[in-house]
Amino acid sequence: MTNAIIEILEINPEQAKEALETKFPEQRPLRPLHVKRLASEMSLGLFRLSADAILFIRGRLANGQHRLSAVVESGIASKFLVLRTDDEEIYKITDCGMKRSVGDGLSLSDIKFYNQVPLIANWVLLYESGRITIRGQGGGNARQKLGITRSRCIEYCIANKEILSAAAEFVVPIHRETRLLPLGIAGALYVIGERRGKPEQTKEFLKAVFVSGGENSAGDLRNRLVLNKGARKRPANAYWFGVALRALKSYLNGTRPSVLKWEDGQEIPEI
Repeated sequence: MTNAIIEILEINPEQAKEALETKFPEQRPLRPLHVKRLASEMSLGLFRLSADAILFIRGRLANGQHRLSAVVESGIASKFLVLRTDDEEIYKITDCGMKRSVGDGLSLSDIKFYNQVPLIANWVLLYESGRITIRGQGGGNARQKLGITRSRCIEYCIANKEILSAAAEFVVPIHRETRLLPLGIAGALYVIGERRGKPEQTKEFLKAVFVSGGENSAGDLRNRLVLNKGARKRPANAYWFGVALRALKSYLNGTRPSVLKWEDGQEIPEI
């Protein structure tokens, strides 16, 4: 009969380091960026206990190397579900299933548009946390400093489900018409404009970008997106997020940039 013990334990950096020294050599290579994301959440107090257990088989670490590495990197103890067993067959099926998306995590909740809401939440979180850098007029160097982890995104979606669902409900139909701007970015603009206290103007802006155009910054953004649609090399989405924010800011302020582009080293605008 297989012996198994499952419990919730707080693991400190020293204990995490000791556990990592016992890990199975066959485990997949460590992903440093994912470790940094998790460590960032731990440092900010945003890391949460999950049902994905830290797994030890005959005293050796078989699952959880990224989370334990993040404990070491952050220097902060965290709570985990820990499973200890002598059944070596479990290792053969660890991480073999289809990876769950944030939408899967929300599918049993009462959140409308649960597949689209995470796309929107991700860009809002990146904007609010300042995790986007853009270098170069062509947008080739646009990137995210650190992505948002699945657990943080789920938590944010649940806490802000009303405004995120409203954003998805508005954006999904107009996005289907032309798909000029990524749905997540368009929805994030809706949320940002709503929080500034200008929901109707933001809706007008998004309709102009996707459908009607016009002699304003929304029309200018639409023209740029149309011209770029058939380009062989397209700027990164982070670049378009910055340009779209600039256009929205101008629209809400009643101004219009002479040229809607990104200057090298320009910071993400605050709306």
